[in-house]
Amino acid sequence: MSKLFRFTEDFIKHLEIYDEQKHKVLNSTYLIRNSLHNNGYAYHDFKITLRGKSYNFIKGKRIDLSGWDNLFIFFDELIYLLIKIARNTKVKDISLVPTTNIQES
Repeated sequence: MSKLFRFTEDFIKHLEIYDEQKHKVLNSTYLIRNSLHNNGYAYHDFKITLRGKSYNFIKGKRIDLSGWDNLFIFFDELIYLLIKIARNTKVKDISLVPTTNIQES
């Protein structure tokens, strides 16, 4: 898999919230995007179950899960997880990076 796939795994392990489902949620939308940029064909084998429905990416086969009804489910699950990550104490404790491109009066 990609560097992003490995990075997201390491990231949520560092936050001590890792489980396979969270890792899959973090990666599923980028896999949809990449498949759409590849004329709808999946680059990798990948399976995820969301809200009781299985979604399968089969390398070299067209995906059929990019309709708005499915995308809503993927994005809703992703947003829920991103909120959980943003509320994690390890993330909250990171100080803000000062902006250097805005001039203060």
